[in-house]
Amino acid sequence: MVRLYIDSQLDTGKLILLQEHQAHYLRNVRRLTSQNSIHLFNERDGEWLATLETLSKSKVMAEVKQQVRMAIKEPEVKLLFAPLKPDALHFL
Repeated sequence: MVRLYIDSQLDTGKLILLQEHQAHYLRNVRRLTSQNSIHLFNERDGEWLATLETLSKSKVMAEVKQQVRMAIKEPEVKLLFAPLKPDALHFL
């Protein structure tokens, strides 16, 4: 299954115009055709199933169908370390 990161909001029934490099990947690398399914995701809305509606040389549009996975809030990560000499601290 192809998964693509989408910066815009994802919601059922929404049409998404994919970026040029994503369109190139779907057309020329994965060789997908119209009506193929892909997964779109972002950190706010989670992962969604989408269907390719328009797959031409100039643009690729996908229609968002249903949510596959909810977004998960990542825990805050902290880095703790012992005091080091200035040179070693710069390297860290």
